[in-house]
Amino acid sequence: MQLKLATDYAVRCVLYLAIYPGSATAETIGKAMGISHNYTQRILQDLKKAGLVSSIQGSSGGYVLARDPQQIRMIDLIKPEEQSTRINRCLEPDGFCSRNGIEKNCPVHSYYVILQDMIDRYLENTTIFDLLHPQDKKEEESKKPS
Repeated sequence: MQLKLATDYAVRCVLYLAIYPGSATAETIGKAMGISHNYTQRILQDLKKAGLVSSIQGSSGGYVLARDPQQIRMIDLIKPEEQSTRINRCLEPDGFCSRNGIEKNCPVHSYYVILQDMIDRYLENTTIFDLLHPQDKKEEESKKPS
């Protein structure tokens, strides 16, 4: 799975708003993150529709996080921009198999299921706060039983 550029930009926009609490214009966010103004506007609108950012009208308006950084999971940022987060087509709901379903218990499919589960859990359990405090995340991970 390779994330779209729009997904990367969505993460960066939310990260900016987490680093600099308070409202920021699309222009300010775009300049700081190296994203064109038009693209930043589009990304922020997608994030607003997803309930991750809010817009404030007026002369001192702009965008703010709609939730605490500890409540914004990476999966919340990825899903609005990506059609799928599956690493292989066979993991989609229709179960399409490029080998025409030759084997019912395909070892490759079984491996992909395990890998996909690990990725999904990591995206669901990693927040914007964790990106800002990676040491805390590492300590938390090291305390989990293997």
